[in-house]
Amino acid sequence: MKYKNYDNPFIMKFKTEDDFYIYDVNTNEILKVDEVVYSIIDDIHRFSLNKIIRKWENRFKEIEIGRALEEVHRSRRDDNLFSRKRPVEIKPYGGRAIKAQIEEAVYQHLILNVTENCNLRCKYCVYGGKYPNRRIHSPKRMTRQIAEKALDLFLVKSNAIAEAHIGFYGGEPLSNFDLIRYCVAYVEDRQSSKYLYSMTTNGTLLNEQMMDYLIGKEFKLRISLDGPKEVHDQYRLNRMGQGTWDKVMSNVERLYVKSPKYFEKHVSIISVVATDNYMMKAKEFFEKHQLLSKVGVSASYPNYTPNWLFDEELPVVEDWSNCGRPELLRQCEANLIEKNGLTRFLERFFELEFYQIYNRNVCAGFPAGIHMNGCCFPGQRRLFVSCDGTLFVCERLDDGYPLGSVDEGLRVENIKKLIEDYQELSFTCLNCWAVRFCPKCFASFFSSGKFDKTLRDDDCQAYKNDLEQTFILYYKVLEQNPRAFHFMKEVTLS
Repeated sequence: MKYKNYDNPFIMKFKTEDDFYIYDVNTNEILKVDEVVYSIIDDIHRFSLNKIIRKWENRFKEIEIGRALEEVHRSRRDDNLFSRKRPVEIKPYGGRAIKAQIEEAVYQHLILNVTENCNLRCKYCVYGGKYPNRRIHSPKRMTRQIAEKALDLFLVKSNAIAEAHIGFYGGEPLSNFDLIRYCVAYVEDRQSSKYLYSMTTNGTLLNEQMMDYLIGKEFKLRISLDGPKEVHDQYRLNRMGQGTWDKVMSNVERLYVKSPKYFEKHVSIISVVATDNYMMKAKEFFEKHQLLSKVGVSASYPNYTPNWLFDEELPVVEDWSNCGRPELLRQCEANLIEKNGLTRFLERFFELEFYQIYNRNVCAGFPAGIHMNGCCFPGQRRLFVSCDGTLFVCERLDDGYPLGSVDEGLRVENIKKLIEDYQELSFTCLNCWAVRFCPKCFASFFSSGKFDKTLRDDDCQAYKNDLEQTFILYYKVLEQNPRAFHFMKEVTLS
């Protein structure tokens, strides 16, 4: 499927209170224009000069329209702007043969699902039984034999990486702590190169022995904490239905006392914001907390947040503009204008888009083909191993499209099927103004064991809406503080 013969330029228009802008997708350029150019730009390929004048004569003078068209045509000629061309095909991974890429792949990040069991029963958990066709908590645990096979596969394909990562996942991974220690020892006995270890934990099982071990091995530790007690304990409950905030905070504080240096360098927080009306409470808590303000906070929404997921009625919110993203946008704008920077909480929501805007590469246009959004080559950037040794793209896509197993490795036909099915849903990307920015990947549109077109369409529209608001925010800030984003020179994203 190919897109061609469009009669409008490949652009996105946006405006602030004071100025008008055009994002030209082909060149990746963003231009400040006047109102006349902003208004007539969609017609330049459709109509003749006389038709454009007649269409807009009740709003602009003929001389203004003529001047605007002259500017537009000069920009088209000199800078390749305002073309109606679109990329014509999706060429995953440069169109190279999948088999060759598997053979040449260098693995970067192995994730071992050491258990499907968890000591908590968080209301929004994707494995909690309320999500259609997703696995649920179970007693399954990875054996040493499965772990050894996965590590052997990974070590062979990662020895060229200076700092390859091995992560441990659950369930709650600390409930299989003995296997984690065994895996680290297994790697250290066989490789002299440095491997980095990471884990996401609910923080309730951390004891003195575990803390000492994690500190000694310099584990990158992500602890789940949703915010203040009244927010966290709404959803993050133990099996008896009791809140877990007190236990998590006690363990966090003990970990800091043991090693402030380790804590500030290697510990971060994962905050699930279940509903927009709790967003600002979480933000205030993390930014003002004496200890947690020292670490990064990655805030996100649950996979789905329909009301039926939650047992209790949600608090009534009279004014949604003071909750969630709208209020975050306002506070982000104020921070950048006044302080030339972002708090760690705000970084999670805006830094990637700011980075892409600030460091975008202005170019002559698209090559013939585009990549598939933010999709990595399956099995290369991340490789997820389930308890039974099945291989998947990542931990977010762990119940469909298996890539192979620890016994047979990656299977060409499985990866080909995954790519082709995703590609089939991706042709609308050829006419999407956000195509150069979009981070969406395989896991973004996965439901019930397959890719979901409806979920994709809804999520894509939501992403474009958010990105447009980020464009507006970015240029509103620049209008008031031209140096506001200079700090982005020092930002690196992994």
